[in-house]
Amino acid sequence: MILPNEVKRKSLQNSNLDTLEVKIDDALRYDSGKDRVHCDLTLNCLTTYRINTLFKYIDAGYDVMISNESDKNGVTLTVYHYFDKE
Repeated sequence: MILPNEVKRKSLQNSNLDTLEVKIDDALRYDSGKDRVHCDLTLNCLTTYRINTLFKYIDAGYDVMISNESDKNGVTLTVYHYFDKE
């Protein structure tokens, strides 16, 4: 899980970068009702570089869902992590 200070620091450091990792980190939000971290992004395409970025999130414990709606251009990317109930 990314800590609030990490989000702020990363956003300030990468404010001029337009990478998928920066977009995901900026979009991730905590939903207390579902006890999850989650974001949805719409992308024009998935390149090999972007897919490699997604593997970083999968390795860090996030789940990634990629969907394509036939009536829209591009793909919708969902990155999420549900916390275990203890």
